[in-house]
This record gives sequence, C-alpha cells and structure tokens, in this order.
Amino acid sequence: MTTPPPEPAPAEHVTDLDAVRRLRVLEERFMNLRRKAQLSDEKLLAAEQKLATELKALTQEFTDLHHVVIDLQESINTVKAEMGHAASQYDLKALEKYVGYWEPMQFVTKDELLRKENLLKERTGKEK
Repeated sequence: MTTPPPEPAPAEHVTDLDAVRRLRVLEERFMNLRRKAQLSDEKLLAAEQKLATELKALTQEFTDLHHVVIDLQESINTVKAEMGHAASQYDLKALEKYVGYWEPMQFVTKDELLRKENLLKERTGKEK
C-alpha cells in the first residue's frame, strides 16, 4: 500500500500561503500595468490619428495657398505686361503739349453746329 505524502509542517504551510498571496499581488499589479499600457497605446493611436488628420488638412491648406500664390504671380505678370504697353511719361507730356495747343474744349459739337445753322437760316430768312 501506498502511504499518503507527509503533511507539511505548519511553518511550510504558512510560507506557501504567503507565496500564493504574493503571487496574486504580483499578478494583480501585472494586470494593472497591462491595462495602463493598453490605455496608453489607445491614447497614442488616437493622438496619432488626430495628428494625421491635421497634417492632411495643413497639407491641403498649403496646396491651396500655393495655387493662390501662383494665380497672384500670373496676375502680376499680366499687369506688368500691360504696363509695358502703356505710354511712357515722356509720351504723356508730349500728348499734353499737343492737347494744350489744340484746345479740344473749344471744339464745337454737332448739336451746337445744327443749332447755329438753324439760327442762321432763321436770320437769313427774316432778312429777305
């Protein structure tokens, strides 16, 4: 017959219970650390997604701004080209001089001529 194993001494039994308690405490601490790490990972992923979204938005804004700058450059070049075709200050001074000689404000309009003509016809018609 087999004999049952000898019962541990009370001191050994206490150390086994103490070891079990310590093991449970360590397991609980490990689980808490695992939860904290998981929570940190989730927060990190959320922050990374948010930053990626913001980066896309900023990239789009920079692209739009780049297009606006290109449009402005084209407009400035168009204005410069048109200004190149404009009269110079020397040409304007010469034109001003000739306009001063001609005095176009003293020119007679067609309506004024017709009125004067009708007036002359009336006078000549009355003199006869």
